[in-house]
Amino acid sequence: FHLATPRIQETILAQTAVNDIWGIGRQSSKKLNQRGIYTALELQQSSPDRMRKLLGLPGLRTVMELRGQPCVKLEAAPPARKSVVSSRSFRYPVSELSGLQEAISCYVAIGARKLRNQGLAASNIHVFLSTSRFARDKPYFSDSRLMVLPMATSSTAALLKTAMQGLKKLYKPGYAFKKAGIMLTGLSSGTIRQQNLFYSTDDSRDTALMTALDRINDKWGNDTLRYGSSGLHRDWNTKQSRKSPAYTTRWTELPVVQSRMPHAGKHTASSLSP
Repeated sequence: FHLATPRIQETILAQTAVNDIWGIGRQSSKKLNQRGIYTALELQQSSPDRMRKLLGLPGLRTVMELRGQPCVKLEAAPPARKSVVSSRSFRYPVSELSGLQEAISCYVAIGARKLRNQGLAASNIHVFLSTSRFARDKPYFSDSRLMVLPMATSSTAALLKTAMQGLKKLYKPGYAFKKAGIMLTGLSSGTIRQQNLFYSTDDSRDTALMTALDRINDKWGNDTLRYGSSGLHRDWNTKQSRKSPAYTTRWTELPVVQSRMPHAGKHTASSLSP
């Protein structure tokens, strides 16, 4: 629409139902309808104080936006990330250190790849473990360890080494752990990194290795090439029986459309697939 004049704006707003406004949900629409507000134009002309009491601050912002007063600033670029988190709940409780090492290794690989994709490096890695808070018949445990890296890095190998050190300090036998994960913090540019006076290394070979690793996995699929410490069978992995289909990224998960077409006075069903 070309909304250059107030008259055209009012026409469009009068034809727009309040439940079609972004941010106005079913319950908010019901509250507005009960007070005689059915269109975007009626909402625009409502009292801001009244809408704040009824819908809270988000509702007030919606009214002001409809009046042409921006309440959310546009960003030229997304803000820099402050952390990268990779964690999952296990399919079943894990008590052995070897199983936890596989899981943490897998999560580190995921986090490190996120860093490289965004051109970042991490200075710290947090490792955390927890048992189920709902298992009342078993002792509860939840703790984390912060490990500071000698230099900021996005290398899976360097992060794995440090994460395993943190896991060994954190692990306690006799507990059935239900969740584990890592968090990478102290993020900075992956190309401009502060050097360490007491720790020097030539990471050019490591950088080339990570580049080759990412290219292979990008071409042939995730985990085509991976570190052995992340395990082969991963029996602890999250159960995904109720996972939403990946309609936009996997051909095999595209929905099948059933169509009915007239044929000789009758309707026949045919299955359409890509």
